[in-house]
Amino acid sequence: MPKPRANHCVVATEGFLIVIGGNYSQDPTAANPTFTNLDEVDSAQIAADGSLGAWKQIGTTPSPVNSCTAAAFGKTIYLVSGIYEDPTIGAQMYSATLGSSGNLSAFQAAGTIPQDADLFFSTAWVDGPDGGESLNAFNSILSDDSSGDAGAVTILHAPLTSLSNWSATPFLPAFRGHPEYAFTSGFVYALGGYSGADDAGADFAQQVFGSSRSSATPFSTTALPKGTMFGEAVAVDGYLFVVGGRDSTFGNDPRADVNSAPIASDGTVGAWSAQTALPEPRTNERIATYGDYLYVTGGGNTGPGLDSVYIAQIKF
Repeated sequence: MPKPRANHCVVATEGFLIVIGGNYSQDPTAANPTFTNLDEVDSAQIAADGSLGAWKQIGTTPSPVNSCTAAAFGKTIYLVSGIYEDPTIGAQMYSATLGSSGNLSAFQAAGTIPQDADLFFSTAWVDGPDGGESLNAFNSILSDDSSGDAGAVTILHAPLTSLSNWSATPFLPAFRGHPEYAFTSGFVYALGGYSGADDAGADFAQQVFGSSRSSATPFSTTALPKGTMFGEAVAVDGYLFVVGGRDSTFGNDPRADVNSAPIASDGTVGAWSAQTALPEPRTNERIATYGDYLYVTGGGNTGPGLDSVYIAQIKF
């Protein structure tokens, strides 16, 4: 990529891989490294064999941003949330339109997000019946000092025709930090992650929970082979894949692990199997799928901010 980046967001749509924002450290070995936030939006065309063409900058975000969340629907890219250098715009959602040549319009205000939502470094997607599509996002909120509860994980939904009109489906009754999220047409999943202080030190590192998208009842299913947080997950053709990450909140090196497990018709997950590892460990990376291919973009390896992109065929 043109710039190193971790804690960015990525979408693949209309034949282009698009990376948005993120941050990197110019001296990650320093005792207190400083981080540069990016406002660049960069794009590369995806060839039939999954390879990428030359990268070019196609736009900028409304303010430099890290820990962002984005989704795409056709030519429209939704910048759902993030930690902006300009904090006055953080409750606003933005959208931009991708042109046929890969150029991008300026981001414009598209709606607001709920006041108590935390959609930083989350997973968002668009689906639904033709003409009635909704934007969906995993929302993991800490408790506030007044409530004394342990927060929650919900799934937020807003129709594309009214992106300030949000509703929420309950998912998990407690906060979960930096898990790997995934979804199918029928189920949602939270894999690993870490707990909040109100959970009395509960460790989610290997736990996997799912829920039917039509139900608020979560179920526990096959645990991850290793505790994992700050990685990425995706559901493809009846399998869950978990890519990279690390096994604790602080002080652990990233891993190159890639694991998969089959998804049964009732949403439960089967045994996990090791797949070909990444060429280099990764944490705080972002992934996207397009056609038959999986893309792993940026991330960190003992220090954030790498410019590499890894590609693997994931459908056969």
